[in-house]
Amino acid sequence: DAGRTWTSIKSNLPANHPVWAIAEDHVNPNLLFAGTEFGLFFTIDGGQKWIQLRGGLPTIQVRDLAIQRRENDLVVATFGRGFYILDNYTALRSIKPETLKQDAVLFPVKDALMYIQAQPIGGRGKSFQGESYYTAENPPFGATFTYYLKDALKTKKEKRQEAEKKVPVTSMPSRSELSAEEEEETPAIIFTVSDSNG
Repeated sequence: DAGRTWTSIKSNLPANHPVWAIAEDHVNPNLLFAGTEFGLFFTIDGGQKWIQLRGGLPTIQVRDLAIQRRENDLVVATFGRGFYILDNYTALRSIKPETLKQDAVLFPVKDALMYIQAQPIGGRGKSFQGESYYTAENPPFGATFTYYLKDALKTKKEKRQEAEKKVPVTSMPSRSELSAEEEEETPAIIFTVSDSNG
């Protein structure tokens, strides 16, 4: 109503996190992003519950947000750490409270293009140019699958560290346990795409 009435959507945002910027998704008005003093948050329900987006973004002041509509990218400007881009956040539009109760969810896949990767200066990326030639990484070649797992795959080390947080540590892990953690292969998820419908 042109600013005649206002409703707080602060909800569970931390009290010591002043909000510097807000961006609203151009397709789903309930999908909001908030740049705060200590990070980036998003909500899928119009601000009733906020979730912090981490994924490589440090705990840093987020001063500005912009949405690139064609590619559905969120551009994040920070204070002192440069720019970050969340590529193709369309999966966030598909998340609903009942989605998070499922064991696994595969979100819609963006169309991928086939092309011949160019190597104009003798090799991939910067080749022999070193730091004198700036390039930023392109998205990975091929289709990108976005998925949600209710229970993430965890290594022995991660399981031990979680257990140590719950109960005071009374003994240290043995040398053989630490060796087993070091030698363990990282858990992996394998998708098999059988047809164009997934």
